[in-house]
Amino acid sequence: MDGYAAPGRVVAWAGESVAAAGAIGTLALECGELELAAILAGAPRFVRDDGVLGIRFIGSPATHVTGQDVAFDIARRLAPGGAGRRLVEFGGAGVTSLSITDRMILAGTSAEWGAAAALFPADDVTRAWLESRGRRSDWRKSEAGDGGVDEWLEIDLGQVEPQFAELGRPETARSLSEGTGPDVRHVHIGPGATAAELLRFAHWLKGRELPSGVTLTIVPGSRERLEILERAGALRDLVAQGTAIESAKRAAVGETATGICCGARPADLEATRVRWWAASLESCAAAARTGRLSDPRRVLRAGSRAAEPEFLVGGEARVLAPRGENDSPATGEGAGLPAVPMGEALAGPARGPVLLRCGDGVTTEQILPWGARIAPLAGDIGALRAHAFESLDPDFCRRALAAGGGFVVAGAGLGRGPQGQQAALVLVALGVRAVIARSWEPGFRRLLLDAGSLPLTFGRAADLEAFAAGDEVELPTLPHGLEPGRPLVVRNLTRGSQLDVRHELDARAVAVARSGGLLRYAAGLGGGA
Repeated sequence: MDGYAAPGRVVAWAGESVAAAGAIGTLALECGELELAAILAGAPRFVRDDGVLGIRFIGSPATHVTGQDVAFDIARRLAPGGAGRRLVEFGGAGVTSLSITDRMILAGTSAEWGAAAALFPADDVTRAWLESRGRRSDWRKSEAGDGGVDEWLEIDLGQVEPQFAELGRPETARSLSEGTGPDVRHVHIGPGATAAELLRFAHWLKGRELPSGVTLTIVPGSRERLEILERAGALRDLVAQGTAIESAKRAAVGETATGICCGARPADLEATRVRWWAASLESCAAAARTGRLSDPRRVLRAGSRAAEPEFLVGGEARVLAPRGENDSPATGEGAGLPAVPMGEALAGPARGPVLLRCGDGVTTEQILPWGARIAPLAGDIGALRAHAFESLDPDFCRRALAAGGGFVVAGAGLGRGPQGQQAALVLVALGVRAVIARSWEPGFRRLLLDAGSLPLTFGRAADLEAFAAGDEVELPTLPHGLEPGRPLVVRNLTRGSQLDVRHELDARAVAVARSGGLLRYAAGLGGGA
């Protein structure tokens, strides 16, 4: 947000979400890591047009009703289908009553209720925020219009109340206005909270002791935010109250209890046995003061505000300069970084052994285990590949390398879970030319294609039974037989049988597959990847 996002800009991102940039009129498009690399190499970013959902705000929110409460209200009203991966545009007279912080929360959480991206108009609130950060030249007015909007949802901000929901399930939101809720043992403020929000939180708790048995943990998310807390004296006050300031994203709590959190994701707290409720920063502050889920309007003083922090605006030191022609990874700052594996272009029929047959529901963490033992190897594909499928077949890596690659066949729902990009790259690094599954997690199918391995789907669920580990398999009609809407033939040379498989690739995806993955495709466009 500080330094790079601005009205009218388009940002492509991978890894940690920057979707909150939509708060100031920046269109933030999520990509895989390979997609981002291809964009840097000069390839275009194709965006699927699933339509536009307009959300029109009227009225203004009550004191201590925040963007998080509005987000819960939207998620609940759009359930069960959510926004359907449409672009969301916010508009209406009520937009002017929402602060940039509230807008950041709404844009930043939009993926949780099914939006592909979310965009606010750039208005006087946006201009004041940019000017306060010395960025007057970045100001560019943009207004929300009715053109191109497929459906409108109207929200009366004056009717929105403080709410809480199951962590990761915003559609389960319920109101806090009916009185105090159950006891809370843990309050957790995660890395998603901004420096301004952390200062506000500290302001509400200043001079107060935590209720007996209540623990408070804050994960600032960056060294910069911690320094801002320290300069303002808020860090000293929080520590004196018994607040635990953690540097890791995961909070380890061993007991079974109820907790409330803000600025955290389910993955940040998955190692705990606490039943976590998500809520606004204000509701978390109310819980930290009372030891119960409580309506912040009854606990926090109306109009109480903390001073805005002095922000550290990003500069050139945070931008990587292009590598010069004479720079070498072996001598420059990239020394030791492993090469990204790329698939082979489809120059003829593909043939090889079935390296593994696995069942339904194989997750990315079964393809590539993750955790304290494996995570330090992130980025080192050569080291990671030794762990491919090790929970299902400890000999998979050795066999794949000895065979020079081959095929994997799998059941339904292949590829659900985190670290999908690394899992896909590891399979390509081991020479897996194609994976044939009963059905796919859509995101992983795309990641595998981009990495350079062909994702295929059995025509019938029973077709999986026609293959066993060690069978010699061939795709005889490649590359010319790979066309949109046209099935491929797969032959089992060991058993003397053949059947059709589907690929569900459009024309561009076929071109990516024929090239051997997205990076080779980008290079073919002249990007020089």
